[in-house]
Amino acid sequence: EGNTLKLIEIEQAAWSGFRDAACQFYADQEAFGREGQVLSYPLCKADLIDQRAEQLRDYLRQIDP
Repeated sequence: EGNTLKLIEIEQAAWSGFRDAACQFYADQEAFGREGQVLSYPLCKADLIDQRAEQLRDYLRQIDP
């Protein structure tokens, strides 16, 4: 394991910044309207979080099979 968990923590912090910036274009009411704000934006965020959770689970399986 060594530094693996620390490196994953650093990666997670970077990913959190990406998560906060991602999908913002859907929140632009001028481009996507109210539907983008209330439907597309949260679904986009949820999909990103789901993908990241699966990635983290995969990391853990590789660290501790």
